[in-house]
Order: sequence, then C-alpha cells, then structure tokens
Amino acid sequence: MSENRLYIIYAPAVIAEIRELNPALRVIYVLRNPIGRAWSSALMALERAELALDEASDQWFIDHFRSFGSLARGDYEACLRSWHGVFGEQADSGYCAQIPAAKLERRVFGGLAHSVRENLLPVLRQIYFPRIAALERYLGTDLRAWRDVA
Repeated sequence: MSENRLYIIYAPAVIAEIRELNPALRVIYVLRNPIGRAWSSALMALERAELALDEASDQWFIDHFRSFGSLARGDYEACLRSWHGVFGEQADSGYCAQIPAAKLERRVFGGLAHSVRENLLPVLRQIYFPRIAALERYLGTDLRAWRDVA
C-alpha cells in the first residue's frame, strides 16, 4: 500500500468510485499538527534510508519537508476539499461525540522520540503557518495551538 493511501490523498475520480461502491460511507479524517507530521515523516524516511539522525544534514531535512510527497500529505485542506467535493460537507458531529476521549487521544504509532531541531522550526513554520491559517478559515475553527506548539 502506498503511503499516500494512508493520508487518503486520492484524485476526485477515485473518491467518486469509492462513493459509488459505498454511498453511506462515513469518512473520519483525523488532523494532526502538520509540523509534527512533517517531522515524523522525515524521521521515518531517515530510518528507511538507514541513516542515523546525526548523519542527516539540515538540508536533507529541508529537502524532505519541501518534497512533493511531504507537502501533499500535509495539505489537509486540499484533501478535505477533494472528499467534500464528492461526499458533500455534511458532518455528523453526534457520531464523533460518541467516541470516548481516551480512544481519540490514544497514540496508534508513537513514532521516533526525537524533538524537531530548533534550527529547522523556521522552515517548518514558513511552510505550514499559511496552510494552518487557510485550514482554519476553511473549517471555521481555531488551530492556534498548532502554531503555539511549533
């Protein structure tokens, strides 16, 4: 399975095919701070490349953050717009309210426990702060905590 499938990044035609197969499908899209997601993705790429953290230069990380795949996986608004374009923007908040908070907060994959290098934070902020602001407008919700954490 490709990594993009994990982030449900599909063309509208594929999403339409999914809807045709199951028109009553409930799609739950879990949003994670995109800065943390980008860092975690870079660490996993390091592991796949069999590199130790201290072997990777800052430029290696910056190139990863700016790669097509990393940017696409962090573009939540574009992904949501694609799914909304096919399924509509109905939300069943009652369904999500039934999910116990402990279940929502449980980490499925804890990732590698390395903090973001301080000198890389400005690059990540430059990439993701405008996307976070756009997503806030699109969803009509406050995501300020994502900027405060990073």
